[in-house]
Amino acid sequence: RSCDQLHTDICYQNVNAKIIATHSGTSFGQAGSTHHAIVDLAITRAMPNLTVIVPADGFETANAVNAAYENVGPYYIRINRGFDRVLYNKDFPLEYKFEVGKAFEVNPGTDITVIACGSCVFQAYQAAKFLENADGLKVRVLDMHTIKPIDREAILKAVMETRRIITVEDHTVLGGLGSAVAEVMAEAGKGC
Repeated sequence: RSCDQLHTDICYQNVNAKIIATHSGTSFGQAGSTHHAIVDLAITRAMPNLTVIVPADGFETANAVNAAYENVGPYYIRINRGFDRVLYNKDFPLEYKFEVGKAFEVNPGTDITVIACGSCVFQAYQAAKFLENADGLKVRVLDMHTIKPIDREAILKAVMETRRIITVEDHTVLGGLGSAVAEVMAEAGKGC
């Protein structure tokens, strides 16, 4: 019934409500599969007027909460249990900027693009650095913190420049980040 309330009472009415959903994906793993929130992105992406954000770490969560507060309309912010690895700290090599609907390029690359959200951004960044050191691959990593509205420009730029896309998320492959990226490519008539 909570989905019905979100859909009917908040999204349809375009209410200025902010929902922060915790224990997303498999982050509450020890509780078992009944506690894994692995379909919420598919559900919330389909709801009208709802902005859907999946921050990579605590710093990005704070930025997402501030952005939701400053913007009118319903927001769904999906966070883990709070044990995420810190990605954006004072040692991060790039100047970080959070903007709703705009991906952040965590690592530049020309060979392949990894588009990730949530806790998977840190792991994608680690993998990119490993592949660069081990095989000389230049892996672009995009932090797609906003799932809806998704950054179409960043996706299509990656398709044209790297011709290879991998999506990484803590969600079912149906209806989440991977589906959103595939929809952008299909609507643009682009393949990779």
